[in-house]
Amino acid sequence: RRTRLLSNLAYIVFNSTTSVNGDRYFTESVVSLSPAIVVANFTRVTDMMFKFNFEIPQQSSSVAPTCTSPSASLPSSSHSAFVCSECPRSQRCLTDSLYPPRSALYLEFPLELRIEAIPTLGMAATTLPFFYDTLWAEVTLTAPQNARGPFPVIVSWSEEMIDPV
Repeated sequence: RRTRLLSNLAYIVFNSTTSVNGDRYFTESVVSLSPAIVVANFTRVTDMMFKFNFEIPQQSSSVAPTCTSPSASLPSSSHSAFVCSECPRSQRCLTDSLYPPRSALYLEFPLELRIEAIPTLGMAATTLPFFYDTLWAEVTLTAPQNARGPFPVIVSWSEEMIDPV
């Protein structure tokens, strides 16, 4: 999943109840975002649905990211690698920050929603990746080189099309 907004409202929906014998086992204490982002206004909507707000902070440094190979190791635990418009898509932007840099206007910055294990509900720890995404999709058109009549054109997108209309 992706979000283009810095301020967000998220919903978590389960396929069965999170209460057993009247006790509630899914609470704000088992939900976190990585990197460390505040989970605010955590609310139980029903026994199967919860919502919360979060605000994605931005790194205020004006230092532009540097380009690196996607397979390169991060120099330290305070660095992040992500796709951005300042580097070719085959490379990653590298910055000394755990948060999206304000200096990179168009990027796909990786984030994670983490839910701790809840043994009473038979639920293992879960990590759901998502992106703060302000970068446009890359579109590729493929067609035959030499056509003598109607021919198919294949359109490929670099990311999932969620709402094409």
